Amino acid sequence: MLRKGFTSNQSVIKGVPFEPDQLEYRDKIAALQETDAIFSVCFPEHFVRIFTQLKEEAYDGYIVGSSDAAVPYIFNTSHADGAYLAAPIIYNSNYIFARKVKEKYEDRYGRPFDHFAGNGYDVVKILVGLLEEREISRQNLKNQLPHGFMY
Repeated sequence: MLRKGFTSNQSVIKGVPFEPDQLEYRDKIAALQETDAIFSVCFPEHFVRIFTQLKEEAYDGYIVGSSDAAVPYIFNTSHADGAYLAAPIIYNSNYIFARKVKEKYEDRYGRPFDHFAGNGYDVVKILVGLLEEREISRQNLKNQLPHGFMY
């Protein structure tokens, strides 16, 4: 989808996959050294290493991380300095709905409304939507999942 969206303006998109247990990314970074940006899509545990190695290899383009880079233990560290994160809307203080959800959560639980709380909220809303006007049961949820859903 990213490649299709950028192809219209003559951009070049390269996909560089890696194995989930990989710890070293310097060869991948070297292959992308001349690109304008690197958009990493991976699990949170990969981001610290990827961001660190991008800095060590003096990558000069934009560094972008998928929403998994928005977990607090990543974006609150120096590893993410200068990186752009595709962060959930809960971080947009101008979004009134998100601000109200954040305030209610923090008042109730006395903890910051972070990425994990936002994901939990989303999962609950998805489940509510799937089971709307149905009896709440494991079987009904199991029956709904194969049909897909929009959230």
